[in-house]
Amino acid sequence: MTEPIFDDNPDYALRWPPELFAREVELLAESGSEQGMDSSWRSEVETLLLLAFESSAPADNFKKILEVHAQEVARTRTNQAARAPKPDYVADEEPF
Repeated sequence: MTEPIFDDNPDYALRWPPELFAREVELLAESGSEQGMDSSWRSEVETLLLLAFESSAPADNFKKILEVHAQEVARTRTNQAARAPKPDYVADEEPF
């Protein structure tokens, strides 16, 4: 069942029968869970969205979500690295 906010939005009008689209989404979700959501998987999702919908808006929105997620991951890594304890010495200079 679609969300009501998409029902009257022409950018989210399906070209495909909903059952076919739902099945393809299920297959991609399984694939992503089992093999990871790498760049190949993301490309498959974008292709599905471009083919299944009348507009490119769903694929464009998916790309934007991926960009925001990548920025959040990078920010989290930067923050974790900044909080990580720093050694008082350089490991290469440690006497044996």
